[in-house]
Amino acid sequence: MRLVGLIVVGLLVLLGIFSSTYMLISPRRWLTLPRWLRGFGSMSLEKNAKGLGASRVRLIGGLILAGLLWECYLTLNRR
Repeated sequence: MRLVGLIVVGLLVLLGIFSSTYMLISPRRWLTLPRWLRGFGSMSLEKNAKGLGASRVRLIGGLILAGLLWECYLTLNRR
């Protein structure tokens, strides 16, 4: 059962890293991904594809990516 849990957590972490990296690279393309892949939220293509909205998407993506990578670092370097 523990192995199944580790696999599920690993897949969720990979999905989060993929999504947040995509947010950093191209907010417009991220907003056109299927809802199940990018998550549910109130962000829309019209409001957040360019300008201040795109900066907000990039900031959120960077924070999520930094948090996920920090947690991976702490987990892998546990003594």
